[in-house]
Amino acid sequence: MNLRTSITVLLSLFFVQHVATVTINIHLRLDKQLDVQVLKYYSIIKQYAPNDQIDFVNTQYPHVTLYLTQFMNNATDAIVKT
Repeated sequence: MNLRTSITVLLSLFFVQHVATVTINIHLRLDKQLDVQVLKYYSIIKQYAPNDQIDFVNTQYPHVTLYLTQFMNNATDAIVKT
């Protein structure tokens, strides 16, 4: 590998690591009856896992996550349209 190739590889790695991303949670919302059931179980589960980051009472609502990952910012419009 020559110097020019090495520099190109390093710049590529730098660029890939510094691309702006956004975390998107693609999920299905539950109906009202299931919300009630999940909240009942949530209070029991919370006793055994008090430090989890899931908060169905104050910041989130019950849902089923289909896909949770980081997407490049320039892809968000296409994701929302889909």
